[in-house]
Amino acid sequence: MDLQPERESTPQRTMLALVAIMVMFVLLTTFYGQRPEPPPAAEEETKEESAKPATSRGATTGAPAEKAQPPEIRPAPAAKASTRVPAKEPKPPPDQPPKPKVEPPPRTIEKRSTRFTAVFTNQDGCLASLTLFDYFRTPLTQRAARKARRADPHTDLAPFGFPILGQLGTEPTFVLVPRLDVAGKKADAAAEAVPDLFQPCRYAVDEPASAEPDRVVFRAVFADGRLEVTKTFLLPSSDQPLQNHILLDLQFRNLSPQPLTLLGYRLRGPGGIAVDQSPASWDKPAPTEADRKAAVSLLSAAVAAENDRGKIAAPTVACSSLQKEDYSRSEGRVLWAAVQSNYFCSILEPIMEKDQKNFVWAGGAQSVGESNLSANIETTTFTVAPGQAVVHHYRLYAGPKDRDILTAYQASYEYVFEMGRWLEPLSMAMNWILHAAYRIIPNYGVAIIILTILVRTLMHPLSKKSQTSMGRMQKLQPQVKEIQEKFKGDRKRQQEEMMKLYREYGVNPMGGCLPIVIQLPVFIGLWRALSESLDLRQAPFVLWMRDLSQPDCLMVLPDFPLVGMLNVLPILSCVIMFLQQRSMPKSGDPQQVQTQKMMGYMMPVLLLWLFYSLASGLSLYFIASSLIGIAEQKVIKRHLDRLGDLKPIAKKPVDKKTERERKRLQSYTQKRKPF
Repeated sequence: MDLQPERESTPQRTMLALVAIMVMFVLLTTFYGQRPEPPPAAEEETKEESAKPATSRGATTGAPAEKAQPPEIRPAPAAKASTRVPAKEPKPPPDQPPKPKVEPPPRTIEKRSTRFTAVFTNQDGCLASLTLFDYFRTPLTQRAARKARRADPHTDLAPFGFPILGQLGTEPTFVLVPRLDVAGKKADAAAEAVPDLFQPCRYAVDEPASAEPDRVVFRAVFADGRLEVTKTFLLPSSDQPLQNHILLDLQFRNLSPQPLTLLGYRLRGPGGIAVDQSPASWDKPAPTEADRKAAVSLLSAAVAAENDRGKIAAPTVACSSLQKEDYSRSEGRVLWAAVQSNYFCSILEPIMEKDQKNFVWAGGAQSVGESNLSANIETTTFTVAPGQAVVHHYRLYAGPKDRDILTAYQASYEYVFEMGRWLEPLSMAMNWILHAAYRIIPNYGVAIIILTILVRTLMHPLSKKSQTSMGRMQKLQPQVKEIQEKFKGDRKRQQEEMMKLYREYGVNPMGGCLPIVIQLPVFIGLWRALSESLDLRQAPFVLWMRDLSQPDCLMVLPDFPLVGMLNVLPILSCVIMFLQQRSMPKSGDPQQVQTQKMMGYMMPVLLLWLFYSLASGLSLYFIASSLIGIAEQKVIKRHLDRLGDLKPIAKKPVDKKTERERKRLQSYTQKRKPF
């Protein structure tokens, strides 16, 4: 066996080794030849050390802290020549602004009770609108609702109902507004209170709770996550006796570990009270601008308060007055704040628990635009403990101004009737007669005429006495002229002789005015009864008189629907009153004759101005009363003509004792010396 290696295989191995070395060289050159030089090791370590906190590693593991040592500086290797520009160190990114708070999407929730439908919105977590089922916008919609109900007994009547709250262009109800007035509170409490609360925002909807048929729950967080506000709305169930209200539980929960002092809040209550459409705009889907302006005189606000003696007062403020200045009332214990028209009202009542007797600061109202108004309740400063909650309860009534319904709530709601307490029995009696007459003849125009006849019958003795006295004075006119000519230069003697003449014939010169003064409260009570009777709303009479609660609008120019309307009944009232004044017997006193002549022209014009914008039912009452008065005058005049000339009345026998006493007193007066 030959132990020498073969010489022929050496060149092949050498060639393979050279090829392997060249491949390795190419690979090394490809991957490492153009790589950028790393920064010096010292700089890298310096940056790493500067990024670390100024504590030793032992501090993070629980060992005692050691003194920080400076990084070890190592010599940097020699830099190799390179044709590429070293990459620049990237700059740290700038501070990013905080992400904006994501609000929930807009949402509306509709809930229904047996009397109304309510629409809630998560924008400010409030009540957007409320529509009554029992009342309708116009008689046309009422007929359409009846037709739809006959076609389908389960049809939805909400589109035909009366939208009592949430009119177009007005503010929603149950909106929290910051209360800036902290008058009467301690300075330190106001300084430590949380500012900038209850700004407009969208509330989150509590889906499980809001899925119930009579409940809606909204939540929102304020004060940088420290305060959570929950609004829980509850509608009455079908088995409850009272159905015209919504309950609100307003909860404030402190999410922070520190107490929160709140400056109170203003809860904007009922707003956008409904107005009735005039018969000329019944074909419109909503009240026109002319309807809203005409209804301003019928809108008012009221705040009820109870004083220390338990007396309740609820003075009203007209909508026109609120356009000049807001109204606020804080004296006494505030019971509720309300807005009202002549037939409907909405009342916001704070329900106070035993430990919350004084959390209400004031009640008030303000105008909304030029033709509506809203009410509010303001609270005092209060503190919420850490992790605790404070709950305030409210009730909103929205419905008709029906005395029986308002009294059933036992919350003094009946004080929305602004009539004086002394006229209330008279008004209630008038209302009873009106409804009794309607049950006999189901037409409120005829019922008003029957009521007028009854009132004139009861007042006939006073009217007869007044006109008889004026007729007697007219028959004494010749004797009065003789006295005036005889004592022309002595005015005092004239008056003495005329009074002597009146006593001789039994005539009272004030007998013609006194019965009119006595009739005035009756007329005011009847006027209030007709203007606040809900049954007169949309009640027709005859011909063009389609709504006795509105001015009668006779279309005289069909091509001009707004300008071509004429209220006929007030003009007819003016003409009839002018004729009545002319037919009344003239007084014997020249001054009274001149007064009667002046009043004969002024009163009809004043009556036209007063009645032109009032309900046609009042004009119908006045026309019927005036016609009855003219007929009454003719009967009394014929009676006086049959009596002939006046005769002096027989003198009563003089009591001797009385005459002696009179003479003694006269003698004592004459002998007494003046001071």
